[in-house]
Amino acid sequence: MQSKEVIIHKLTERITQLKPEVTAEDRRKAAKELEIDIMTVMRYLQGHVKKVDTGTKLLKFLQTRIKERNEILA
Repeated sequence: MQSKEVIIHKLTERITQLKPEVTAEDRRKAAKELEIDIMTVMRYLQGHVKKVDTGTKLLKFLQTRIKERNEILA
């Protein structure tokens, strides 16, 4: 089993890797759909992940948005 610190480190890496592909609309929708503050979304994208659950939900949401957008553009 991985420690909380290791999981947060992995989430931080993955979320920050997505940052160049995340639009303002992605950030707004993430905040609304995940019911978190827009500033939390911004902090997580800047590498300040604090909670595993929030980080996991945000990562999944952003990956899905980016994948859907890329499929449309392909």
